[in-house]
Amino acid sequence: MVFHTPEVRDILVLWVLTALPVARRGRAVMMMRRGADIMFGRYDWRARLIERCVCGLVRRGVTHLVSDSYAASRTWSAISGMPVPVIPLPVRPGLAQARKVRREGPPTVSLIGLFREEKGIDHYEAVLRIARETDPSTRLFCQVAETPLTLAERRVTEAITRAYGGDPGTTIHVGHLSSEEYDRVLLSSDVVVLPYDPALYTSGTSGLLFDALTAGAVVLSTKIMWGMEEFGTSASIVWIPGRSDDDLRAGLREALDRVGARRNGRIGIDPKVGGNFTSGWCDAIDQAQQEL
Repeated sequence: MVFHTPEVRDILVLWVLTALPVARRGRAVMMMRRGADIMFGRYDWRARLIERCVCGLVRRGVTHLVSDSYAASRTWSAISGMPVPVIPLPVRPGLAQARKVRREGPPTVSLIGLFREEKGIDHYEAVLRIARETDPSTRLFCQVAETPLTLAERRVTEAITRAYGGDPGTTIHVGHLSSEEYDRVLLSSDVVVLPYDPALYTSGTSGLLFDALTAGAVVLSTKIMWGMEEFGTSASIVWIPGRSDDDLRAGLREALDRVGARRNGRIGIDPKVGGNFTSGWCDAIDQAQQEL
């Protein structure tokens, strides 16, 4: 059994079922993408409960842990007392094949991904405004929720729609992006902005950051631990210390400068990112079977 991104209920149900006095065979492989602190907060009792449940599952020999983040791997290895192998994120074939296509015309700045507060949606309107102030020719793309679930989501959606709904240089995409649409947006983006809350991404990975690099975009991101460890020196990422207007303005100016340098051939596209996703999972499953 494989849990690519186990949720809290998965861990609790598996712990209860494997604690029952019945015969059991097999082992679950769990991809631990972030620490429990990120789920609930550093001092929340629920984080400690999840850590104890995972530790118990490992000690019973019913769970084999893996991760796609070296930071998360260290966290869960310390908790479980066992090594936690790191499996690289998968490279999307459509992005890897098209990443060297030369971009022309006005630059495009994009805000993509799950429309949640921890993703920095409170700063979306500022990003759009400052990007346009920095370069009036800039095209903007912003993905918003089809059905906002919180007051903050509703407020941001309404503000962006009101300010940019009639702007011919702005595309507001409401709702989910299909796989093909997602690839197309990334490949047309010169800058992808990720105003994440760094406190919630201490060890967690960002598939969007990885995909944007694969697509050949410049990424503007707050300093998240996983990204700094994996791609800290990349010329394709502009790291900003915070999410103030001054941080965003300086970051967007630098990101757009790098777009110009890349188009002029002064900055190349990073070498292919990532390792072998398939062999990493095969090795993890083989190891789990050997430990039965």
